[in-house]
Amino acid sequence: MNYQQELIQAIYSGSSKSLPPRAMDVYKNNLHLQAQQVIENTFPTLSRLIGHRLSTLASDFLQKYSFKQGDWGEWGSELPEFIVHYPMLSEFPYLTDVARLDWVIHQCERAADHEQSPEKLLQLAECDLDNTFFICAPGLRVLSSQYPIVSIYQAHLEDELDLTQAQLKLRAGEGEFAIIWRKKWKALVKEVTVSEFNWVNLLISGYSIGSALEEAGSDFDFTSWFTEAFTQGYIHSIR
Repeated sequence: MNYQQELIQAIYSGSSKSLPPRAMDVYKNNLHLQAQQVIENTFPTLSRLIGHRLSTLASDFLQKYSFKQGDWGEWGSELPEFIVHYPMLSEFPYLTDVARLDWVIHQCERAADHEQSPEKLLQLAECDLDNTFFICAPGLRVLSSQYPIVSIYQAHLEDELDLTQAQLKLRAGEGEFAIIWRKKWKALVKEVTVSEFNWVNLLISGYSIGSALEEAGSDFDFTSWFTEAFTQGYIHSIR
């Protein structure tokens, strides 16, 4: 066990042979502040929604899911599930899915880079679709929710917070389907139809283009989707 591990373990256990109590309190406070900052950066939509509750949430989450060592950017994956059973936020059930979306965005922006190959994508018409697969953009994901998570997320992109549309959808019990992808370094989020959600989910799950088209059915407009996917960068190549 290295020094960093020993120090973190001592902070959680509340005892240390080498550090006096006052020093332990300083380290413990710094660890809590670091955890709060990480949650604020990784889950910005959630953090803005819960306001002053963030400090307590960070402390309680850190107590259950301690940071061991390494990359703080990989810490926090359990937070959406943690919120499900967190009494302080139980009156806001949509926060779990908001946190899920924040985490997917965070992971999307950390995904490995991969350049789009337009020339290969334009060869699609010559391919046997049953044996051809799209290579999706790094971090491409879809999420479904019974809550308007895209509307909530987009409202928090503005300096002046306006949740009017999201609140109307919440009252009406309207959910949303989201697609998350990255252009250059920035993750983008867009609301999509259920048919597009299902289609992209098939591609991510490893279906060939031909098999996915069979599952999607005749109502799915592949040509329109391909044009948008090509220009927006959902897909990078074929294999």
